[in-house]
Amino acid sequence: MEDCCRAPSDPDVSEHGDTQELLEQLLPILKANEVDLYINGHDHCLEHISSRDSPLQYLTSGAGSKAWRGSFTPNSDKLEFFYDGQGFMSLRLSKAELHLTFYDVTGNVLHSWSHTKPMR
Repeated sequence: MEDCCRAPSDPDVSEHGDTQELLEQLLPILKANEVDLYINGHDHCLEHISSRDSPLQYLTSGAGSKAWRGSFTPNSDKLEFFYDGQGFMSLRLSKAELHLTFYDVTGNVLHSWSHTKPMR
């Protein structure tokens, strides 16, 4: 799912910060439906943030331009990874597994994360 209207996701620790409408309207729906991932690409950074009260993982891959701003504002969720330089993210998904990797512009691995979910 991508952000509507190019707004940053919740939560967001980079320049744009949290979007109140998404916190109030979309986040309860995601949590109620046990959504695993919220992926967006607007904010100018690479981020992996874990919710502290649900299995939801927030992933941002928007580091193609306007990088190295030095903007960082912690929030209440668990920051797994943050990089405000240029780079990209790759995902490998199956019904039960997720493998995610963030890279810098030269292809060096900056952060990797994997998750296995039992089949229902």
